[in-house]
Amino acid sequence: MINNIMDLIEILKNYTKNEIPIYSEEVFKELRNMFPNEEDMVVYRGINFDTKEDYDSFLDYLKENNGYISSNCAGFSPDYKTAYDFSTTTKTYFPTLEVMLSSSRRRLLREKISGYRGIILKSNVKKGEVIDVRESGVGVESEVLFAPNKLIECEIEIIKPFRELVEEQDFCVNEYIKNTEYFNDDLAQYIFENKSSSINEEVKDILVERKINEFNNHRDYKISEIEDEKIILNEENLIAFTRKTYNFGKEAETVLFFLAPNFYVLDKLDLLDEKQKEKIKPLVENIIMDVLDIHIKYRDKYKINYEGVNNLTAYISEETRELYTRAIGYGKRQSYEDINERLRFIMNSGKFKGNKSAEIQSEIEKLTDLFNDFSKSLPKDDKIIKQEKIEKENKKRKELGLKWQIKKKLKIL
Repeated sequence: MINNIMDLIEILKNYTKNEIPIYSEEVFKELRNMFPNEEDMVVYRGINFDTKEDYDSFLDYLKENNGYISSNCAGFSPDYKTAYDFSTTTKTYFPTLEVMLSSSRRRLLREKISGYRGIILKSNVKKGEVIDVRESGVGVESEVLFAPNKLIECEIEIIKPFRELVEEQDFCVNEYIKNTEYFNDDLAQYIFENKSSSINEEVKDILVERKINEFNNHRDYKISEIEDEKIILNEENLIAFTRKTYNFGKEAETVLFFLAPNFYVLDKLDLLDEKQKEKIKPLVENIIMDVLDIHIKYRDKYKINYEGVNNLTAYISEETRELYTRAIGYGKRQSYEDINERLRFIMNSGKFKGNKSAEIQSEIEKLTDLFNDFSKSLPKDDKIIKQEKIEKENKKRKELGLKWQIKKKLKIL
């Protein structure tokens, strides 16, 4: 018997913090006497399987034993979401390279599950039957512990990956997107990333309308975050406002920003065809002309950040895009030429010591900031967007291929 309470707490702490299993039934009983569950409850355990073989083997094990048995204290959670998270990816405080690669692949593909499949075990617990780790003060998650070697009767819920769900006979990609209210729904994001070619024209039209409605329906919320005197323009489909920005080591400056419907998000996912682009062109033309009006009125008063509208320039006429380029590019080009002249003067002076060296470094930093700022203001067209899509896809394939090769080598080793 372990009489020292601190030793018992340390054992439990090593389990929760360092993942050291508890095999002793004696220790379990002592800890349960200290931290028993005070009521009947339903608890869950999530398990993720990297391969079909591991998954099938576990189901066979449950069937043979008529339940779940662990040689050490088995952790379950009263919180379903915690168990769900464990079923979708391997959770550990000491992740291996293989675990990290699997999680990275999952994020790249917008998949909800790492590996093959997940399982959630559901069990009913009587009052005083388990250790309630939540009461100990050393818990990390909402967790209870069953006795070692105890047969735990449980129901099984299978958690399938998105790639499997979208291939089921009764699943319709277009119906799902039509009936999904939120663009950022996890399964919708998977479909956009991996099944955009299956989305029909009707649904693409719906997504365009949703982007417009999404912007205007959230107008009050967007406006509520901006002080009234800072709002330059508040019209349908466009908001212009000023805000102070702070950069480390520099004085705060007032910057003018734009907010507008983000059609570029759809285009990057191949959800805008020529038909949709023609449909939004009049709306976008009006937005860009309003932006140019604001540019003319305020270019000498504020620094202007065009990121909120710059992507829209892919959906306007060539004439309007040329006008936008001339108007917005002029001031930035002039600033670039001024700094470049100054930099050449300093470097040609041949004085690279002391203050001159520091001055050169300062001018280089200014020039770098200007390049970054200028590149964000350059208008986009179909060629640029197509190139960005190709670069994104190539990067994705490269990362997935690299991860697959590393994982394969790890298995060989």
